Amino acid sequence: MNERFFEKFIMTEFVKGHLNTQTAVNDMLLLIEKKLHKDKMEAAAFLRAVIGLA
Repeated sequence: MNERFFEKFIMTEFVKGHLNTQTAVNDMLLLIEKKLHKDKMEAAAFLRAVIGLA
């Protein structure tokens, strides 16, 4: 899986309101860690950048 695909997927989930709980965010972080082979800090930074918090 490439990063661009995950950027679009995460943005879609965010806009739909599916990332509005801590559990949902944690699940998304785990998915990023596994599929993109990132550690926790890299995954969190990637997620924040995609939704515009970084």
